[in-house]
Amino acid sequence: MKMNVMSKAWGIARAGQKKFGGNVKEYFAEALKMAWAESKAPQKALVELAVNNRKGKTWVAQILGKDPQYKYLRNFVSSSYDEDGESGWRLTDGIYEICEVGKRYFIRVANGDWKRIEEKEVA
Repeated sequence: MKMNVMSKAWGIARAGQKKFGGNVKEYFAEALKMAWAESKAPQKALVELAVNNRKGKTWVAQILGKDPQYKYLRNFVSSSYDEDGESGWRLTDGIYEICEVGKRYFIRVANGDWKRIEEKEVA
């Protein structure tokens, strides 16, 4: 989803005015810089998975390349909480292996969206 930079900037400026007082126009220049930087930041996809239970563990690992011993060189990613208190994995663009309560599969993350892919697409 594309963000409207001007609308976001006015929202940030209004929040600054509400918190610190004064005129909303006084905050707009800095708010516009903040909104522009946020729009240029890499989009992250939120992936919500089942939690660990006695049937198996849940983890996410970014695929970095091939590994002679483990097939894929992986970087394990920690889950996080967002400002709304939702738990999940915020992932940047790339290919990931997911183990959801013991069931493994791969996903591709691009531009804040993700989709499931076959293992042959990983290789």
